[in-house]
Amino acid sequence: MLFGLGAAVWGWFGGRTWAIGAIVTGVMASFLSVILLIHLRHEVGEVREVAAVGIGAWRAPIACVGMIVGGFIVPSAPDA
Repeated sequence: MLFGLGAAVWGWFGGRTWAIGAIVTGVMASFLSVILLIHLRHEVGEVREVAAVGIGAWRAPIACVGMIVGGFIVPSAPDA
């Protein structure tokens, strides 16, 4: 969530560099969310009878990929 907030702030104040901000924060957030998802799956694997990894944990890496893809979809209109 903090990386998404960082991308939004960069986009608001960054002018034309908002795409770079989305890509950079998306890559960093993707790396972190995948590491945390692997750790979560390992921990849940140890107590399999009691817990399971739901769809919510998978949404974070998917949202990060969306942030990266959104950074590459740059409008051609000049800054106002």
